[in-house]
Amino acid sequence: MRYCKLILPLLCMFFFSCKEEPIYIPPLGQNNPIKTTKPHRVLVEEFTGVRCVNCPDGAAEIENLRSKYKENLVSVSIHAGDFAKKLSASKYDFKIADGVSLLNFLGSPEGFPSAVINRKPYGTNNTLNVVGLAKWAGIVKDESTINPDADLTATIDYNNSSRLLKATLNIEPLVNMSGEYHLTVFLTESNIVDAQTVPVVGVKTDYVHKHVLRASLTNYDGQPITETLTKGKIVSRMFTYTLPAEFKSKDCEIVAFIHKAGASKEVVQAVAAKIE
Repeated sequence: MRYCKLILPLLCMFFFSCKEEPIYIPPLGQNNPIKTTKPHRVLVEEFTGVRCVNCPDGAAEIENLRSKYKENLVSVSIHAGDFAKKLSASKYDFKIADGVSLLNFLGSPEGFPSAVINRKPYGTNNTLNVVGLAKWAGIVKDESTINPDADLTATIDYNNSSRLLKATLNIEPLVNMSGEYHLTVFLTESNIVDAQTVPVVGVKTDYVHKHVLRASLTNYDGQPITETLTKGKIVSRMFTYTLPAEFKSKDCEIVAFIHKAGASKEVVQAVAAKIE
């Protein structure tokens, strides 16, 4: 009985000292950023060349990333620099003037393969960095999680007889955007069978090249967007281009992207659309 008298006060103390604490819900937007309904498509501009023995590794990594991120990974393979000079076995010359201009504009890489991802600086300095393939996957992952300031869609109209291509680009700002922006439009082609230097074998004449920059429908550094970019107000542009006879339309894509045009070259949004 004496034990019961001792236990009862202890139970009472325990019961009344327990206080239900409310669950903390952080204010809206704090530690829980609101995701827009539009994905941030990541642009990878890869520098490569038919004389670059290590560049097939870069091409393989691009395909891995495209397989993982699907349409949210947009890629362009730019043949520029000393490694891009035609081989004696080459049927095509992938080195074009706009590709050379892009190499100078975006910054010469220390080695090949290298890439610029969303034209943003990654590294210890504050300049645009052309990074080696070991860093591509991590940077793409980081960029894919960012809320975009705008969406970009492409509508393609292609006449198979005249080979005339019409590409309509619609820019939809998701926020009010200030500053200077440009729109760049490229044409790429995949599944081109031609010579490439590869490890061990040397020159492989039936190598399959993908996402090759074939032409630019704007200046290499883009076309100025002169309209005020107001949230929800669509801005449209139409571009025309006649496909050369050697280009296979079923393997061609329009690659377009909005990017800053001042000290920063950052890509806001990108999109790729097949010709047919």
